[in-house]
Amino acid sequence: ALLPASGKVWVRNGLGQLRKARMHQRHRAWGIAVLTLERALPVVEGLQSHTGAVFPGSAGYALEYVTHPDADAAWPLLHVGFIGAPVGKGTQLALGVELKDGSGGGPVFDAAGRLLGIAVASGHAGSPRLVSTHDLQHLLGKPLALPAPTGPALRAMLDQLYEAGLKTALQLVTAR
Repeated sequence: ALLPASGKVWVRNGLGQLRKARMHQRHRAWGIAVLTLERALPVVEGLQSHTGAVFPGSAGYALEYVTHPDADAAWPLLHVGFIGAPVGKGTQLALGVELKDGSGGGPVFDAAGRLLGIAVASGHAGSPRLVSTHDLQHLLGKPLALPAPTGPALRAMLDQLYEAGLKTALQLVTAR
């Protein structure tokens, strides 16, 4: 919803690296758009995705950039909470983690630092939803990160989650 009609935007990661991007695909039903970057940005080495079902009540850590009318660089905000209940009759879950802006668009991690998916806006009145890595892999045809091994995992420290988020969350900069 935040993309201009032209589909041409700039994105900036939390390290301040800026790239020109264009919309490759829009998936309106899921509330996401796939962008193609002019040049790659650095990625998090060893980032793993959560495998299996995401359970309501699980700890979640969501990053977001608050919408601003200017193009100034900003730090992503890290929000802590618990993943919400299923939405409607589908497999999607309410994000459950309260976002300041409510627009979503950022990565969501579990307590072990594994990528759970992305937060997406639900529209004007609804709270943000979680589009899981499983659903994204099905939709895009490829995984976003390496699948994490099954079994118990150590908890990640918040500074590690935030550092990963600096390369994972992108600030959308639109040109009017």
